[in-house]
Amino acid sequence: AELEKEGLPYLLESRESLVDHPAVKPLYFLLSYLDSGDYLALLKFLRSDLVGISRRELKWFLTGKTAIEEFLAGGGLPGEAGNNPNLKRLLPVLQEIKHLQGLAWDQLTTALIERFGLIPLYRENSGALKNIYQFFKVMRSFPCLQEFLDYLAENRESEELRQVGVKEEKAVKLMTIHKAKGLSFGTVLFYWKPSARSGREGGHMEFFVTFDRDFSVVEDYLLTHSRYRQLFDLLGLPYAAEEKRRELMEEINNVYVALTRPEKNLFLYIEGPRRLAPETPGANWGDNESYGFYEPALLAGAQVASLCNLVSGKKLGEFQPAKAVPQEEEMDHPELQPYFAPAAFPLAEVERINRNKEFGTDLDRQKKKSDGLAAHLYLEQIKKNTEAEREYGRRLALARFGNILGPERVAAVTARVEELLSTRPELFASTPHRRVFTEYEIREDGRVYRIDRMIVDDEKKEILILDFKTGETKEESQLDEYRRVVQAKTGGKYQVKTEFIDL
Repeated sequence: AELEKEGLPYLLESRESLVDHPAVKPLYFLLSYLDSGDYLALLKFLRSDLVGISRRELKWFLTGKTAIEEFLAGGGLPGEAGNNPNLKRLLPVLQEIKHLQGLAWDQLTTALIERFGLIPLYRENSGALKNIYQFFKVMRSFPCLQEFLDYLAENRESEELRQVGVKEEKAVKLMTIHKAKGLSFGTVLFYWKPSARSGREGGHMEFFVTFDRDFSVVEDYLLTHSRYRQLFDLLGLPYAAEEKRRELMEEINNVYVALTRPEKNLFLYIEGPRRLAPETPGANWGDNESYGFYEPALLAGAQVASLCNLVSGKKLGEFQPAKAVPQEEEMDHPELQPYFAPAAFPLAEVERINRNKEFGTDLDRQKKKSDGLAAHLYLEQIKKNTEAEREYGRRLALARFGNILGPERVAAVTARVEELLSTRPELFASTPHRRVFTEYEIREDGRVYRIDRMIVDDEKKEILILDFKTGETKEESQLDEYRRVVQAKTGGKYQVKTEFIDL
């Protein structure tokens, strides 16, 4: 906030997911709504900077949920809703969303850019534009919205979905010490509060664990409440002292990292303790043991006799300005628009997607998707097809999806799964020579492939990959990709087969 007041440009360095970038998150919420009809996702989009509805308007969208959903589903607005001033202001936005619902996939990216004015909105924010571009670049690599959102859900923390940084010479980069590791800068400003490790306040549960030197074996552990810490010394328990020692070592390491980042200039700002008494040298830090620990190093480094001399500051050496770097020509951001154009997909692929597109209500689509998730959750528990595994699968599916689908619908889903377990027992039995992996993840080039069920027969040198479907479109290309990745990972030593399983 202070940098903004002074008109100083700054960059927030982040290793967070691309989906969590402030300029991208509204697009993700909107696409989530377009895919599943999730009204909460729609409200999050409307509350974002792209629209910015007020709390009063949000309240109306909550109370008028039925009317809004009917309008977006293709109906008209009731008289009282049409006369509402909150809706009149936002009616153009709702009409745009309604229009997006009817667009083909290859038209959606362009429409999002044009109709919500993303480029003009972020004209002065090159970091936002870069992350928006990266988001659409990933989006264009998928043939349909559902596959794109499934990929985001499964790979949210992958390297491909990391936020994109911006190289800008005349800007202050704000980052934590951990994110600065391995980097160097001409000038560093380090604001330091010694021993800012207050931890959690109030009573809470604590877990202490002691490993061997290789951190491979747990030698001792203790689960207790924080109120009993005062008894540790009396009982001869070393946990609290050891934790304090580790925290101090971590803090020293962090300070070392911070102080060794600058190449030329270091500005060190140390937050003073609350009880600062400069009139009594030697006791100027009160009884604060944290400052006392660092006092000898600070006195030697600053070349002063007392920490009181640092209250007004101390300068060592001369400031070394950075060499002038030729500035690149200013980018005309509106010219970025062609880069956001949708990728071209084969006509046959587009027609296939349109043929298999579900035209049911948003609620029906969401329930069908939850049916599939419940079935997958049940099957994930089945390794040897025992009754204990089945019972656990039933209970887990009911606990997770009972409130969404209702007990009867969950029971119908589990019944279909158990019919499959009974009719195809060979797919769910485990023998000494057959290993079973459920919801198995394989990583390749930053992407994550999640296989529903993989059976490895070490005796026959065969691998069977099963992909469970609950009325969804069968993508042969998906199984082909699974086969390719598994063959590559196993070095061609196994014959890899694939099969779709209908539920």
